[in-house]
Amino acid sequence: MPVKYRFLFNALIFIFSFPTAGFGAAISTAFIVHTTAGWRWVYYLLIILNGITALLYAVFYFPPTFHQKHGKDTVMSWIKNFDYGGLLLYSAGLVLFILGLSSGGSLHPWTDARVIAPLVIGFVCLVALFFYETYMDLKEPLIPMHLFQNRGWVASMLSLSIGASVYYSQAIIWPQMTANVYARGRIEWAGIVSCLVGIGITFGEIIGGAVAKVSDLIVPM
Repeated sequence: MPVKYRFLFNALIFIFSFPTAGFGAAISTAFIVHTTAGWRWVYYLLIILNGITALLYAVFYFPPTFHQKHGKDTVMSWIKNFDYGGLLLYSAGLVLFILGLSSGGSLHPWTDARVIAPLVIGFVCLVALFFYETYMDLKEPLIPMHLFQNRGWVASMLSLSIGASVYYSQAIIWPQMTANVYARGRIEWAGIVSCLVGIGITFGEIIGGAVAKVSDLIVPM
């Protein structure tokens, strides 16, 4: 798809995800309340949908080959130049830092060494990652630091990061609040109200793509 149409077609794609992304909580609650299989059908439905999706990808998706994307480069040259040091620092830092955040206040007290050590080591690894990517002579850096000089790219990444953080936090916290605080035993009501986060995010993705295309037509780049 040409770049100038990608916002519009991105909006079109999210229209088809609206039934599951928007109303997934209500569908799941209906399975639990109205079927003998109960909660298991929540996962059966996802297995069926993912199986169909994998089949459609195999039949209709034709990605470019390695040489179409990279010309005369060889697979071995990419394996040789891969940023293994950056991958190690990134993976170790992220896993350890999230492990510390997840275990603090639940499995262990925040003052426990089993919480503090992963947090500190993970943070140090992530800081070391940016120094490594900046000052090492890497042919294929994991994080090309020159991208941070592009204000448009930085603004897009911040927007995506904050948006994803809000979505995933609310997708977990809001259904729990609905069921445990507001529902008062009304299971089906809780399932319907839990859809608000998914509906809002999906609707925003649809409208955002359409508005981006309209604004591009009004004010051409």
